[in-house]
Amino acid sequence: MLPVLRNRKSLSPLSITLLVMLAGLIGCIVTSGILFEKRKQLVQSITESGSENFTWAFNQLRVEFYRLQALAEGVDDRRETLAGNDWEPALRKRYEIFVSRVNTVNAGTYRDKMATQQIFAETMTPLTDLVAQMDAILDGMQGFNLRAVDLYLSAGRSLAPQIDALTAKAVEVDSARLGDMRDRLVTQEKYEQINLAFQLVILVAFASLAFYGLFRLDRQKQHLVIVADELRQARSHVEKEAEAKRAALQRALTEEQRHSRLQRRFVSMASHEFRTPLAIIDSTAQRILRKLENMNHVELAERINRIRQTVARMGELIETMLEAGRSEEGKTEFNPVDIDIGGVIRQVVKRQRDITPDRQFTEEYVDLPRVHRGDPRLIEHILVNLLANAVKYSPKDSDVLIRVIGIGAGVKVMVTDHGVGIPANELHNIGETFFRASTSAGIPGTGVGLNLVKKFVALHDGSVAIDSRVGIGTTFTIDLPGAKGAGAAAA
Repeated sequence: MLPVLRNRKSLSPLSITLLVMLAGLIGCIVTSGILFEKRKQLVQSITESGSENFTWAFNQLRVEFYRLQALAEGVDDRRETLAGNDWEPALRKRYEIFVSRVNTVNAGTYRDKMATQQIFAETMTPLTDLVAQMDAILDGMQGFNLRAVDLYLSAGRSLAPQIDALTAKAVEVDSARLGDMRDRLVTQEKYEQINLAFQLVILVAFASLAFYGLFRLDRQKQHLVIVADELRQARSHVEKEAEAKRAALQRALTEEQRHSRLQRRFVSMASHEFRTPLAIIDSTAQRILRKLENMNHVELAERINRIRQTVARMGELIETMLEAGRSEEGKTEFNPVDIDIGGVIRQVVKRQRDITPDRQFTEEYVDLPRVHRGDPRLIEHILVNLLANAVKYSPKDSDVLIRVIGIGAGVKVMVTDHGVGIPANELHNIGETFFRASTSAGIPGTGVGLNLVKKFVALHDGSVAIDSRVGIGTTFTIDLPGAKGAGAAAA
C-alpha cells in the first residue's frame, strides 16, 4: 500500500484534475451509449405500434359487425317478397369479411395486449361461438340461408353493446400505451440534454486546461530548445568522430577481408591446378630415368617435349593468377601503343601450336589495319586464354578456327572450337570470377581466365560476345575498336 500512496502524492493538482475530468468524460460517453440504446428501443416500440394498426383492427371489427347486421336486417324485412337468392352473394361476402376481422382481433398482438381486459373475454367468447354456430349451419351449402340470418340477428342484438364497449376499451388501452411512450420519450430527451450539457462543461474545462498547459509548455520549450541545441552540437561532434573511426575500421576490415579472400583463392587454385602438371612432370621424368638406356632420340624428345608443354601450362597458370591478383587490386597496367595486330595474333597462335602440336589451328585474316592501338601484353593474354580454353574444352581430333577481320582501325577476333559448349542458362555467368560452366566438370581450370578477358577487353573499350551450343561448340567474338588516327587497312 505504501508505494501506491507515494505514487498518489506524487501526482500534481493538474494531473488529478485531468484524471477526474477524463473519468467524467468517459462516464458521459458511456451514458450517451445507454441513452442512445434506450431511444432506439423507444423508436422501435413506437414504430411497431404504428405498424400494428391496433385501434384500426378493433374499429374494423365493429364496422363489419354493423355492416353485416344492416344487410341481414334488410334481407329479414323483405323475407316475404324475396324472389330467388340474388341477395346471397353480398351477404356471404360481408360475412367472410366479418369472420376475418374476428380472427384478426382474437390472435397475435391484439389478443396479447387486451388479454387483461375483462371486456375482451366477454365479447370475443360469444363472437367466436357465433361464428362457429354459423359455420356449422352454412357448412356444405353453396349460399347463405335465412336460418343463418335469424341466428346472426338474434345474437347481434345482445353483442352490439359489447362490441362498442370493446372498441372503446381498445382505443383507451392504445391511447394509454402511446401516452406512456410519449412520457418516456420526453424523459429521455431531458436526460440527453443534461448529459450533453455536462459534456460541454467538461469540454470547456479541457479547453481551458489545454490553453494553460500550452502556456506552460511554451515556456518549457524555450528552455528545452537551448538545451537541445547544445546537445545537438555535442552529438554532431561525437558522431563525426565516431563516423571517422568507423570508416577507418571499415576500410581496414574490407582490405583485410580482400587480402584474405585473395590468399584463400590463390592457395586453393595453386593446390588444385599445380598438382596435375607436377604429377605429369614427375611421372614423365621417372619414366625417362627408368628407360633412358632403351629410349631412342624420337621417344626421348617426345617425353621432354611433354615436360616442356606442362611447364608452359604452369607458366600460364602462374601468369593468370598474378594478373588476377593485380586485377582484384585494381593495379592492372594498361599501356596502349601502335602495334601490328596481325603479327601479335600470329605469334600467340604459333606459341599455342608449339605447346599443342597435335591440335589443328586454322587462321583467317581479312582487311587488317596497318596500325592498331592497344596494349600488346593484354591482347596476348586475351588470345592465350581464348586459345587455351578452345583446346582444353574440345576433342583432340577437332580443329580451332581463329578469324580476324579488320573494321577500320579496329579488329574483330573470333575464336571457334567444336567442344562441350556452354548451357544457354549459364551464358550470363560466364566471365564471373571463379565461375565455370556445368559442362566443364572434370576438366582442369581456374575460372579466372575469362574474367580477365572481359576486364582486359573493357580496358580497350571493347566488348565480348559468346555464341555457344552444348555438344556443338563455342565462338568467342572480341571487338577491339581502333584508336583515332590509326592507319588504313592492309591486306
